[in-house]
Amino acid sequence: MEIKKILVVDDDQIIRSVFQKIFERKYQGKYQVSIVKSGEEAIKKLKEETFDVVFVDILMPEMDGIDTLKALKEIKPDIIAIMMTGLAVEDKWQEAMKLGALDYLYKPFELSELQTVLDKLTER
Repeated sequence: MEIKKILVVDDDQIIRSVFQKIFERKYQGKYQVSIVKSGEEAIKKLKEETFDVVFVDILMPEMDGIDTLKALKEIKPDIIAIMMTGLAVEDKWQEAMKLGALDYLYKPFELSELQTVLDKLTER
């Protein structure tokens, strides 16, 4: 599978900055990346643009990652979702898998872990 456009959804400014820097420096020009800070923003963005993959933080205020994933899947059922969390939330991860999430990242993650996930996606 060829991945061109990625949407990152995380309420943590540091994580958003890390993703921005990684994709600008390591993957410059390979992917188009949009970064938003809430589920509501992600829904709006997905209605405006098409994305191949979405990285979604599980624990966010107001609209959590599970509700965000449900809404995104309603808009684009075939979007590939990678869930992210900094806490052990096994029940939430299992729920996300049932909704069609493909993989997960524990924060903070190493660049090699992100690379592994991206490699899995392109091998699909």
